[in-house]
Amino acid sequence: MDEKKLIEHANSYLKLLSEGINPVDKTRIEDSSILKNEKIKRCLDYSGSVFTRITESKDIVKGDYRIPFSPAVKREQDVLRRAAYIINKLMLGFDPFTNKKTPVNDTVNSARISKCLEYTEYVLTHTTLQKLPFAADEALLEQTAYSDERISLNEFADRLNKQIDTEAMTSIYVDRVVSYLIGIQLADLSDSVVKPTKLGSQLGLSAGTAGELLVSKTMQKLIVRNMEAISKQTEGQ
Repeated sequence: MDEKKLIEHANSYLKLLSEGINPVDKTRIEDSSILKNEKIKRCLDYSGSVFTRITESKDIVKGDYRIPFSPAVKREQDVLRRAAYIINKLMLGFDPFTNKKTPVNDTVNSARISKCLEYTEYVLTHTTLQKLPFAADEALLEQTAYSDERISLNEFADRLNKQIDTEAMTSIYVDRVVSYLIGIQLADLSDSVVKPTKLGSQLGLSAGTAGELLVSKTMQKLIVRNMEAISKQTEGQ
């Protein structure tokens, strides 16, 4: 069985376990089982969402699973670690919240389910969360980030970063924006000083008295519209 099919198979087990069904024989799981704990069910659901994102990836490499952060999950790095911990405890036959042994006859301790949990823990601990590209609501930016007056590129980047979750989303770095502006010939690097080109000046780019770049509202919006291109250029450097 290839890796994708193995993950899909394990995910089908997780889904049934979360629904209170034994995936081995399709019977209802006993009410006394640790698997009926709501926190456990949420952990199974989250683990399933990780598996789903992995199967949606173009390339799946065993032991090096890469998925984007989920916008719906806050502090996902911590959630991922916590899920792996809970699954590991269940696989070893312990209640992850009390650290007490689970009853031998609990469904969680059946051989095939333990094997599924072992594989699930392996996948979770070998999954890397990748940041999402910058995205923000235009109406919100209009209220909180855009300036009718020219402001420094540094200040504009700070304003943008305050609107996003920088753990899950790619931050805005001034040097990356500058590299992009040079690449599309809106700015030029001469004697270690970045200056706007004639076209850049026409579009609202100017040099401040301290040598920093100033951006008009038109230029601010141009930068936001091209965040994807800026990110791709950075990745290729």
